[in-house]
Amino acid sequence: MARHLIPSALMVALLAGGCMTGAAIAQAGASSAPPAQPALATGAAYARALADLEVLAGYMEGPWTSAALAARDSTYLDIRSVNVRIWRGDPEFPGAWFYTESARPSAPGTPYRQNVFNLVAQEDGTVHAYQYRVRSPERFAGAALRNEQPQGLSLDDLVPLPGCTLVWHRVSETRFAGGMRPRACRNKFRGASWMDGSSWAEAGQFYTWDRGMDEAGNQVWGPTAAGYVFDRAPQ
Repeated sequence: MARHLIPSALMVALLAGGCMTGAAIAQAGASSAPPAQPALATGAAYARALADLEVLAGYMEGPWTSAALAARDSTYLDIRSVNVRIWRGDPEFPGAWFYTESARPSAPGTPYRQNVFNLVAQEDGTVHAYQYRVRSPERFAGAALRNEQPQGLSLDDLVPLPGCTLVWHRVSETRFAGGMRPRACRNKFRGASWMDGSSWAEAGQFYTWDRGMDEAGNQVWGPTAAGYVFDRAPQ
């Protein structure tokens, strides 16, 4: 039985960096400036989004594992992902920033994916997760997996992935749901034209379902029935 592709994101993130071609990434442009907070934003919806951002950031921080899912269904891979919060409290970096790495148990110190995402509260009450690819990722490889800060990482090391933003909103007291805008995240992996990504997050569990779609809307890669479920792992 075919095994499902490694998800290209865990909050995420965490998303298109592992599957986009060089040409697709080049469309991201040269600017790595962080997205601005809504200017002088006020109102109940924005205040709610600010509070939700901190809850969601707390849900996402730390180590995650898909070991239980892989044990139940051999078509899914055993993956460990770690999200380390960076630049906390720095006024130049609005919202909550994370450096994230994912690896297989067979190579626990060698990440197959490294990227950055930034949670920013919005005036409409949602929280946007902006995605970034890391330039020269070998310079920082293994830091998150060791639960360490990526020493020397700066905005100059990041390439934004426009269109791949996840839009998060609270759906219950304990759960947030997130998704990409249709056809916005361009992707050329295995004949795809764009990537569809959906997620939900709780305090102890995270779900992500990434699928490559062609221009006609047919799925060409990714799990067909459901996505990956990650459980919070011990440090």
